[in-house]
Amino acid sequence: MNESVFFSKVLWDFGDGKFSEEIHPIHSYESPGCYTVTLTTSSECGIPSKDSKKINFCTKGGWQNTQTLNLPHRAYGIYMLDNNKFWTTSTKSLFFSEDNGLSFVERRFKKTPLTNWENILWTYFREATALVNFSSWSAEGRFNRIYRTNDYGISWTAIKEERNVQLRYSIYNNTIILFNNSTEGVNLFNISEDFGNTWKEHSFQLSGSIRFFHMFDEKTFVVGMSNAVSNDSIANLYLSTDGGQNWTKRDIPFYFDFEPKDINHIYITTPDDKIFLIRDSLRHIQNIVLPYSPEFLLGIKFKDIHHGYVVGSNAIFYTEDGGMSWEERHCHNIDIGQFYVDHNNEFYARNKEKIYRFFPEYTAPECLFSSTKDNNAMNYIKIYPNPVFAGQEIVIDLSGDGSYNIQLTDQLGRIVAKSFIPNKSVSTFYIPNVLPGTYFVRISENETGNLITKLLTIF
Repeated sequence: MNESVFFSKVLWDFGDGKFSEEIHPIHSYESPGCYTVTLTTSSECGIPSKDSKKINFCTKGGWQNTQTLNLPHRAYGIYMLDNNKFWTTSTKSLFFSEDNGLSFVERRFKKTPLTNWENILWTYFREATALVNFSSWSAEGRFNRIYRTNDYGISWTAIKEERNVQLRYSIYNNTIILFNNSTEGVNLFNISEDFGNTWKEHSFQLSGSIRFFHMFDEKTFVVGMSNAVSNDSIANLYLSTDGGQNWTKRDIPFYFDFEPKDINHIYITTPDDKIFLIRDSLRHIQNIVLPYSPEFLLGIKFKDIHHGYVVGSNAIFYTEDGGMSWEERHCHNIDIGQFYVDHNNEFYARNKEKIYRFFPEYTAPECLFSSTKDNNAMNYIKIYPNPVFAGQEIVIDLSGDGSYNIQLTDQLGRIVAKSFIPNKSVSTFYIPNVLPGTYFVRISENETGNLITKLLTIF
């Protein structure tokens, strides 16, 4: 607050590169830190006066850059095998790192580099093993070959070849299932129970073109198909629990992203930015509601049936109850468009060469007992405990003789609790049932105008 007198001009410097010429401005900081706020006032005669105070916004946590990788040119996929070993891919190349991403070595499954008519369509990585679906085009049509390595890409073996098909795959333990629909519309089902050494083939007809496929176990899998007659407004899901002998069909909205966790939890996002949960072996479909609609849904990622992220162009939402409730997790202007699950089944996010992880908010120890303005004339006032654990009362010991205004505000300046304490009416004041977070306790003494503001953390 500006308490200056006899001034004609005002300039606030908030210490974060932002300024204001308002007399009593309201300013919000975009990221935690300890900032120096400077108020410069000038009189009619141009004589300046400057006053600086420290403002502590010391809540840490949120999205933190935990790793920076030295990625090869045009790499787009990151696959973490352990704390040191990484794969990264492009449409033409595979690269492997065993020094925590500081350097990458190209791993070639072909002797010659890929041409303009050759691409990597999909990859799979598990410990020392990797699969690569290589595809090429010629006058004879499309040619697909799957290569396998068991030694981190040093040597490769071709384990499957197909022509003029669009491959979809899923892997469970050592079982590989390939779905492919040919130009004639006949769907072929290939299964290998020894990770590609031998194959068995089945054929059947499912209406439409395969878009997604996922295997929950050796006998249970779900297939997402486009609907040939729906004009891209309806799609179909097919579920089999007997290895593809029989299928259950469900019409669903045409989907953009597909995130299956089990037969009771299949999540989809639609082109019009809606989210649905398909439950009970495809029998029920439920609309998932976010706190507000992001401008554009980029994707959805769950690590189990409870914990997941939804990524929008202007917001990120997190759930711990399977999508029944969500909390917003800001990225502090970090452009994150994709989430991954690492070898420890923990989420991480990526922006170019940087890896980010989300940490719960906490208050830096050096900020626990600091204040925005602390008048020593009020050092008899005690606020405890600090920090506070959820369920405890905040206790304010008012052993002085004055009248007090007490106000509890959150980081955005919103008033959570307030009270006026008349002269000598109470010696101790309690604030109960405050939600976890970081707050400011502001106490002013009416008679003297003395002011004290303390940072308080509730866990």
